[in-house]
Amino acid sequence: MKTSPGVMTVSDSRSPEAQRGVVVRDVTPDLFDDLISVCSKTQLKDPVHAEGVQIKREWLTEVTRANGPIAKLAYLDGKPAAQLMFYPEDAGPQAPGRRDVLVLYCVFTGAPEDRRHGLASSLLRSFLEEVRAGKLKSVAGRRVRFIRAPVFETGEGLSMAELYGRYGFSRGPEGSFEMYREVQGTYEPPSSLKAGSTSPKAVPPTGDRRWRLLPVGRALVFYTPHCQWSYVFAERMAAVIREMSPKHEVLLVDAWRDPAAGDWPGAQAVVDGIPIYAHVAEGDGFQSEVAAVLKEGPR
Repeated sequence: MKTSPGVMTVSDSRSPEAQRGVVVRDVTPDLFDDLISVCSKTQLKDPVHAEGVQIKREWLTEVTRANGPIAKLAYLDGKPAAQLMFYPEDAGPQAPGRRDVLVLYCVFTGAPEDRRHGLASSLLRSFLEEVRAGKLKSVAGRRVRFIRAPVFETGEGLSMAELYGRYGFSRGPEGSFEMYREVQGTYEPPSSLKAGSTSPKAVPPTGDRRWRLLPVGRALVFYTPHCQWSYVFAERMAAVIREMSPKHEVLLVDAWRDPAAGDWPGAQAVVDGIPIYAHVAEGDGFQSEVAAVLKEGPR
């Protein structure tokens, strides 16, 4: 098959059903719709989801313009079926100060029928080969000390931790919520864990941002513009807090741009200055943590 620049044809032969051609492409602006469709085939008519999609599209435009392609798509039989997203860690305004670090944000196959065709493996191999060869356009020839991969689970298909483990990633320290793979340097933990703390729960907010987090009657809910579903879940968390305590002022915070998110690494929300770590999609954990904060009252 003929390919053009930024396109690679691969085949994964792990199983009989995987013996099909897969095309991996770098995501340029003309492919943003294909990228979004992997995670949002049936939800685009929902207004909250549509808002999350618009936030992601703006983020993609901004970061791609500044860095070059920050995602790869795997096409199966001509259809966009799986994605891999990444970016230089220092590309964000709230980067934790680790230079020459590449963030592997996520690898995801959309429809259940598209799984077990080796799409995630094809994407990871393409990504890692370009990193090793220094050909990844978004780092423009810069050295990559290590790749860090935030670990979160969608509950669909192979877990991220297991997938990354198969490709040489190791778990970061407790509280880092990430895995890593060294490339041309040594792994460096997030700055919030350098002072000997083993959990982000032990790291208080600092500096002149404390006032934003501590007042009783205020809640912050964090979302990342990298993923449309992050905004959807943030709206759900905000709705839960408002239902449990109608008097609370609830603010949605863009964790990419707002320094408040950096004060509470790993937190999904902050209520009355207390971090909430459970995710709203994980059973009743989120509601239980919020209820505990509301019951305890002012500190």
